[in-house]
Amino acid sequence: LRLARILSERLGDGAGAIAALRAALARARAAASPAAARTAEDAEALLAELGAPPEPYPGAAEADAARARDAEPGDAVAAVLRAQSDAAEGAARADLLEGLASHLDRAGDREGAAEALTSAL
Repeated sequence: LRLARILSERLGDGAGAIAALRAALARARAAASPAAARTAEDAEALLAELGAPPEPYPGAAEADAARARDAEPGDAVAAVLRAQSDAAEGAARADLLEGLASHLDRAGDREGAAEALTSAL
């Protein structure tokens, strides 16, 4: 949520904020704790403030929750790049996936980087 607030309020990046909120919402839905439920409520409220639905397409919540369970918990950058690439199309999607691949490669996840590059093609 903090990343989304920074993107929205300080940087004026509404699309990035929406992607960060959707990633946070997916992680919160995948967890089963009272704190996660509060986080999900806060993320849904911020999405509504930004004029975005909680899900970019039907079934997205389940897909995002599965991806959040599989993702490395500390890699918020990768989560945001994945969410942005899922929401984008065409050349913009390819650019985001290339950025994700570069980030994953620098983090030592060569398999993830290769998968992102393959998806970009």
